[in-house]
Amino acid sequence: MAFLSEKNLLYADSVAVGGQTERNSMSKLKPCPKCGEPDEDELTIDSCGSLGLSEISCHSCGYTFQSHAYEENIHKHWNKLNRTTTPST
Repeated sequence: MAFLSEKNLLYADSVAVGGQTERNSMSKLKPCPKCGEPDEDELTIDSCGSLGLSEISCHSCGYTFQSHAYEENIHKHWNKLNRTTTPST
């Protein structure tokens, strides 16, 4: 699976509200797997429906997770990420 850089993504299906992407009734997101940030306000979801590609970015540490999944399902992939490492402070 090839990941695209942020500058190459078209965020056609996300709705920006006050600088943040509005989540369309998504399930609760688990904390960032890199830094452990638990605040969902620090996470942004973007997607491109025509490519079937979505990403979740953590504003606290800069970690970005991309997956060939639609925005409605990206939270399932995010929540399955390994979180056994100790978060950085």
